[in-house]
Formats: sequence, C-alpha cells, structure tokens
Amino acid sequence: FSWDAVDNADEYQVVSSTGTGTLNGTTFTIDNLMPGEEVSIEVTSIGDTPCGPVVSEIMCSTHECPDVNITYNTTSVICQGDDVIINLEITGGPANETYTLNYLLNGNAQSATIQDTDVLTFPNVQTDLSFEVVDFFGNSFVVCNYTNPDVLDVAVNTPPVAGTALEAFQQCQGENNSVDLADLLAGADVTGSWTYTGGALGGFNAAAGTLNTTALAPGQYDFEYFVSGQGICPDDAQTVSVLINPNPVADAG
Repeated sequence: FSWDAVDNADEYQVVSSTGTGTLNGTTFTIDNLMPGEEVSIEVTSIGDTPCGPVVSEIMCSTHECPDVNITYNTTSVICQGDDVIINLEITGGPANETYTLNYLLNGNAQSATIQDTDVLTFPNVQTDLSFEVVDFFGNSFVVCNYTNPDVLDVAVNTPPVAGTALEAFQQCQGENNSVDLADLLAGADVTGSWTYTGGALGGFNAAAGTLNTTALAPGQYDFEYFVSGQGICPDDAQTVSVLINPNPVADAG
C-alpha cells in the first residue's frame, strides 16, 4: 500500500486487517498473503496537520492464481528393460516459468524441476510402473498449488525366448520315429510356432510341433521356432535340425 504525504504529518499509524505489516514512510507492506485474499489498512496521520488527524482506509486484494493445467502421457506397454518416457505440458502459467513437480512413482514420493514442456525419463524399467502427480507449483508463485488426479499405468512385457538349440536328432533312412521338435530346444517359451525352413514337407505337423520321419529322404531338415514379441518386444527365433542319414551299402567285394 502507498499514499500521498499529508502536510505537516510527523508520522503515520497503520492498522491492517491481517494484523501484520511493515511501515516505511508512506508505504505499508504486508507479506505472505494468499491468492485472492482481500486486505485493508487504516492510516492515521499524526502531527500538526491543517485538519487535525486524518484517517483514511485503503483496500485491495491479491491476484488470483492463474488457471494453470498439467497434462501428461506415455505409452501404456513397454518391453522389459526399455525406458519409460513421460511427456509433460503445463499451460496457462507465466512465460518461461519453472515448476516443481511432486509425484508418486510406484507409490514412492519423488520430485522434479520441470519447464512448461518437458519429459521425465525412467530408464531400464523391469516391472510394471505407476506414475501419479501429487501437486505442482510455479517457482514465482509458490503458494499456488494445483492437483491432477490422473494416474499413468505402464505394463511391462517380458521379452520372448525361443530357447537354445540342442544337438540335432539323427536317424537312418526309413526308421519310423515321431520327433517332438520341442525336445530339441532348451529354455523356450511355450507360446511359439514351428515352420519348416524348406517349404512344404510331408510328415511335419506345424501345429503340434512334431515330425514323422518314416518317409524322409536322406538330408538335413531345419525347423524354426518363432516366438512373437507382440509388437512390443523384439521377436525371437531358434533353428533346430533333424538329420536323416542314408542307409549303409554293403560292399561284397
């Protein structure tokens, strides 16, 4: 607050509606007011003034908090070990403002200093993640707090595993065997699918992952086991082999 000096006033007495304040000449300062708070002061001039003591009342109110909003988003599913990147945008605040953001990460309280448009990066995420803003405020108007109840949940997919190829299955031509191709793999997920790398092949059941070897000619037969990453993680594949050896030919000489 400030006012014009009164002629011949030696001093001023000021009473504020808040009961606090600092007088300096013809100004009176009240600190730590809340946004939108109305205050008033009564100023009395003391001294040999022409009209005796002069009493004036001055009223004002502080500015309301600006209508500031925060939005944030991220992908809802990642592959285990990927980074989670949360895009944040704050609108309605002063230009070039810096904000303090208080948030919960998997229920744990954390904070960060951000700009109007910014990102938060959480690297090498191994398990499902939950992100929730508790509140945020501009550093030039720290009493203005804003809340946003939105919660971001990020699911983490486990990378597919096609396993490790074991030693090839071998037999002589004409032997009657049913080969379970899964027995030629170690540590593979059970959700994969089988294909024969050479095209169509009699005796091969792709759905069951089995091979009947009775009618196979001598040679090496390669089969790929493919496990999809569902478009989130990289796919994985492994190749196993079945060897059909020619029958020995007797030498009569």
